[in-house]
Amino acid sequence: MAAALFGTLRRDGCTEAFAERLSDALMHMLAARFGGDETGEGHTEELQRALRYMEEPRMLAETAARWRREAIEEGMARGMAEGMTKAMSHERALLQRQTVRRFGVAAGDALATLLAKEEDVERLAQVGELVVDCGSATELLERGRGLLNGGS
Repeated sequence: MAAALFGTLRRDGCTEAFAERLSDALMHMLAARFGGDETGEGHTEELQRALRYMEEPRMLAETAARWRREAIEEGMARGMAEGMTKAMSHERALLQRQTVRRFGVAAGDALATLLAKEEDVERLAQVGELVVDCGSATELLERGRGLLNGGS
């Protein structure tokens, strides 16, 4: 009967806060009627059954809310990972364009090959500094290889 009551209230637009207050009030009344606390522990089977029926809608609502939170968190994490992947791809493309502009297409293509799998933001920034600091394509590629292969 309690489950039917809560189902009707939800269909009629009852807020979660109201349903929770009503559930608490009914639990207090049942506990007072049958004696003891609101957990139903150590009480009659009838009280335990009544309390279970009252908790089901609340547990369902809490579970649905938790699933929603988890889905949002998972979506945010996935979105952040996809965003970071795109940002890294754009950074590598920018470094290649700068290298082409400064040292020519062959140097840009060689650098793009070196950077193809680089995922460390700091190392990409250091390669950007090399593009500015190095005096030749040969120097850029040598220092770039050293940096990207664990050197400095």
